[in-house]
Amino acid sequence: MSTQVYGTTATGPDAWETVYNNAVAHATTTIPQISLLGIVFGLIDDLVTFLNVYNLLSGFWAG
Repeated sequence: MSTQVYGTTATGPDAWETVYNNAVAHATTTIPQISLLGIVFGLIDDLVTFLNVYNLLSGFWAG
């Protein structure tokens, strides 16, 4: 038996296990970094948007 996954080739009765183990050994997990500054700017942007919408609606209802 022979199998190949993402450039890894193995032969013999344990081919799938070999390929799987190699894939797991080379796998990486990436966790994106969330910056505090980005969160603050996002909140400020949301607040400005809210205030703009509020002012538009207030002007509309006030007539």
